[in-house]
Amino acid sequence: MIEHDWQMCYLSRQRYCGQKDIGTIRWRFRLPDANIEWNQINILVKGRTYESGVIELLVILSTGKNFCFNLNEMFHIKRNDFDPQIEWFDIEAKLMFGEGDIAWQHAQLFRQKLLLPQNQTADDPLFTISIE
Repeated sequence: MIEHDWQMCYLSRQRYCGQKDIGTIRWRFRLPDANIEWNQINILVKGRTYESGVIELLVILSTGKNFCFNLNEMFHIKRNDFDPQIEWFDIEAKLMFGEGDIAWQHAQLFRQKLLLPQNQTADDPLFTISIE
């Protein structure tokens, strides 16, 4: 969504969907080869909610295990939380609820300014995945 009046942009549910409609987006990440050592995965997903809007975030492992985490907070998963055979993990965001005719707009991923003043850089990263 691009809001020219507020000079903002973000991902949301489909325009004009209702309060009960759920928007879902999922990203898949393959883990490094078993011969590569790593200790921890760090995940950060930024967004905003308004009124009764909700964004539910999950890490879904190839083994079927899930972890819930919070919007706008760095989430850490240690290697020993994983099955050694894990090959990939997904990050899933569900955008839900909200109020009235603009309920679809009350859960926003990656909200940021559309245009930045000259000599100003973008805000901190809105989506971060790092493997230590």
